[in-house]
Amino acid sequence: MRDTKITFPKFTGVRCLMMPFIQGDSKSLPEQYQPYAQIIESNYLEKGEVGYLTIDETYVKGGQSQRGYGRGERNVHIEVGQCLEGNRWGSGGSGGYWGGRANVLVDSKTDVLISNSIDNTCMLWDVEERSYTKDGDLSHLIDKYPENTGVMLKAGELAKIGIFTPHECIKQSKSGNRQFLRIVGKGVTGREDHFTVNPLIFNL
Repeated sequence: MRDTKITFPKFTGVRCLMMPFIQGDSKSLPEQYQPYAQIIESNYLEKGEVGYLTIDETYVKGGQSQRGYGRGERNVHIEVGQCLEGNRWGSGGSGGYWGGRANVLVDSKTDVLISNSIDNTCMLWDVEERSYTKDGDLSHLIDKYPENTGVMLKAGELAKIGIFTPHECIKQSKSGNRQFLRIVGKGVTGREDHFTVNPLIFNL
């Protein structure tokens, strides 16, 4: 899905990571995220189901990318790693990767919506990458995804991807505020301590 465009609200520096909310229901958003109410009301994967919202509004210097890098010079990645239990959000063991333990598992059919506010800073490849990765980083497979061979998103363009869709946060040509939005659909089990708590949804 790339025929939908959203208009980002005024930049305020607000952030949340994998915060549970009710898809399509802006009343399930705490006060500080209400500027995104119209986007949430109009864009969802499974209306009425619990989803997981990430908003990242940050200033990014020219020549850098908002996400940073994997273990190589680029940050091509998928949304999940793998473990014995299934698809893991993040990594396991004591490797020091951002996800910690296998606390969060994701169903293979889970979909994701992503968008950002700056042209040509996100590239997607229309394939599924099922090769083993501990934490989603594809640095060891980077030759399969040469620069500029994917689909580049424009500002506000909303893309629907799967958890195995390779994508990359591209270096910005000049400094500026970037807003990133991600909605992860149903199929997520568990949470990490660093995920944002939603006080309006007490049981997640």
